[in-house]
Amino acid sequence: MSKIFKKILVPVDFTERTAPAVRKGVHLIDPEQGHICLLYICKPLFSLNMFFDTGYFVAPPSEILTNSEIGQGFSKYVAMITQKAPQIKIDTIVSKAGRFQHKIEEAALGFGPDLIIVSDSTDRRYLFSGSVSLRDIAKNTRCAVLNLGDFSEA
Repeated sequence: MSKIFKKILVPVDFTERTAPAVRKGVHLIDPEQGHICLLYICKPLFSLNMFFDTGYFVAPPSEILTNSEIGQGFSKYVAMITQKAPQIKIDTIVSKAGRFQHKIEEAALGFGPDLIIVSDSTDRRYLFSGSVSLRDIAKNTRCAVLNLGDFSEA
């Protein structure tokens, strides 16, 4: 398959299950002019609106990452990308907590990707809670969305 995408957005959560989305991005991107943006969406500690559809789940304290842990997570993926395609430009974004779908759309509108690659493991609870519609993300960003689903390797 030819490398047809120049800008790819990949939401990540730094688990081993999101690495395939990053690898797929490297596989699909133009190695000479490519630009990958890794997006981490912080998980909320609490919600003032817990009894209504807030669009996100309250994260247990064990899932809240420090700035250092976020930096280490990004470093792992940046190294993975650089090893396979050293000329690819890489950006990282740390988004405040909020509706997962809206944060992806917001990042996409700012970055302008040709493709958004998500793994349902980016946070399974968000993608299957009804709060995220990949179809709506595609419509609202006018960008193709690739869902890797449960693939362990991409």
